[in-house]
Amino acid sequence: MRNSKLIKLLCLILSIIMAVSLLGACSDKEGANSSEPSVSSDPSSNNDDNSDDDNQAGDDTADNNSDEFDQPSDGDDNSGDNWENNEPSEGDDEGDDDEEGGYSESLHVFNAEAPIISNYRGMSSTVYHAYGHMLDDKTGRAYNQEMLDLELNRLQNAGVHYARTRYTTEWAWDAKTGGWNWDSARMKYYWTYCKNLQDRNIEVLQQVGWHLGVVMKGDKGQPTSITEHNYIKSANSYTDKYGESASYDFSQCPDSNYRYYAKSSLRLAEAHAQLLLEAKKRGINNITHLMYFTEPSYASTEYPAPETYIGKAADEYIFIVRTIQGKLKERGVYDMVKHVGPNFSCKQSNATNYGGLARYILDKGNEDLFDIWTSHFYAQRGEAFDNYYDVIHPTFEGFLKPMKDHGLYGKKEFWVDEFYCRSDNALLGVDSPWAGLQMAVGGIIAQQSGISNISTWQIFDQLWTDQSNTGGEFNNGIHTCGSAPSLFISSIPKSQYYTTQLFAKYHGYENGKTFRTNNDALREVTSSDISIGAVQLADGSWTITVVNSSLDDYEVTVEFDKAIYQTLYRHVSEVTKIVCTTAAHLADADKTFADVKDKFIDVVPAASVAIYTGVKG
Repeated sequence: MRNSKLIKLLCLILSIIMAVSLLGACSDKEGANSSEPSVSSDPSSNNDDNSDDDNQAGDDTADNNSDEFDQPSDGDDNSGDNWENNEPSEGDDEGDDDEEGGYSESLHVFNAEAPIISNYRGMSSTVYHAYGHMLDDKTGRAYNQEMLDLELNRLQNAGVHYARTRYTTEWAWDAKTGGWNWDSARMKYYWTYCKNLQDRNIEVLQQVGWHLGVVMKGDKGQPTSITEHNYIKSANSYTDKYGESASYDFSQCPDSNYRYYAKSSLRLAEAHAQLLLEAKKRGINNITHLMYFTEPSYASTEYPAPETYIGKAADEYIFIVRTIQGKLKERGVYDMVKHVGPNFSCKQSNATNYGGLARYILDKGNEDLFDIWTSHFYAQRGEAFDNYYDVIHPTFEGFLKPMKDHGLYGKKEFWVDEFYCRSDNALLGVDSPWAGLQMAVGGIIAQQSGISNISTWQIFDQLWTDQSNTGGEFNNGIHTCGSAPSLFISSIPKSQYYTTQLFAKYHGYENGKTFRTNNDALREVTSSDISIGAVQLADGSWTITVVNSSLDDYEVTVEFDKAIYQTLYRHVSEVTKIVCTTAAHLADADKTFADVKDKFIDVVPAASVAIYTGVKG
């Protein structure tokens, strides 16, 4: 293998050059300083695609009636010539130089074995809040219909089938009547959000709340808190309007705190029960998941860090979830959705203790608490071209260990419900082409570990309704962690969008089967620059992913235990050559491998993600 120090030096030099060139290629010069969306006039794409308010709205108010937001075309057809695979020579031994200084690698798919899992959903989930549909935002900014359609179409074209959104019962609460109004202005927007996603075959993962503070003491400082109305917040003094506590045995509460948690949880559950029933009346059937507090460990400063989230706080969490689920069962809506948790955040510095809250819940005998088990993770290295395998692999294995110890592995799904790759020099939301490549590496590791789905954080920057605050992850109310900017800023995605969403598009969203490859051996034994993943999608199509994280082309030989008898189409994202455009077009197929049996051979370009898939288009 090559000298790793030399590679890193070359990568560092290349990244500096890329940063300079991308500054011109990926920036929107007018949009950065204007409230109106800036649209690139170049529709071509030669490489990739398919807290309290600070009242700082200032000059960023958009003209929602502007005719200047042009709907971009789908981009030029850059599929090029289709090549048939003529099976060139197999090259040299694994990882060796050939006589001309090139490199080769032997890759293997063990598809004669039983699949690792049979409920694979790829990287088909993302965080996409309903805020963009709230047209009466008090700051005066709201998407017009063209902007909304553009974003929704991108969402669909980018392989997203599950969208997680914050939901606040405040949108439905009528303080004058002391009850729910499911036809309020904000709820009408929420129904439109759900319908728009349903029309695009995208399901809604609805948050029950951000953290336990929404039940325990109110969510101070968060303008979208679900406890900003007295119906939830004053549980001890407010008389039940819907009799939600009537059948509850409060004698099971060990103290007055738990009595408060019970009453507050019952009211929260009643709100969600009514919402699910109201959605059904409106023909909305895509609210399919409830997520129980995406970061329950953030209840307040008195609660411990996620990796030590055990004992009292975890017991309270279990009690609250059980109470909510009990009411949902009583109201006959429990089986209308999948139940997801515990969704807690993790820190990279303590990989060996990942899964702490899940382990605690399971050790207490709560195997039935969730249909889908989850946790967050953000992989980070000093440079975006470093080896991310050593960070991601042990973490994912740590997530799954409690599932294996309790006999749930392969029986219940595990999702990484927030995930992105970043570096010390390119944090979340910063344009980083190499981050897209590392996302594909993470996707392959998830396949090989047995993780069912990865939810990206997040596909788009989004304005949060009624907010104008700046600080942390926010800039004038816009949450800036996405792989494409808010359309208030620019219509041109960041470079990581093109590779991340190419991976997402061709890995399906249900009932996929993942198969073991020699990926782990390549990474652990030879420190190879090549990663390989293998998935058979629900319709029988195969998708093979090969990531080349080196600065050299590699000839790869991909062998199968059993012949697949399938034509494969190659889509390549070369991260050093991405051109960002308004078209946001994902890479077309540039090669065809006709009637692949038990082997195919190809040259994978340097610094690229190659997708070989039986899915045409």
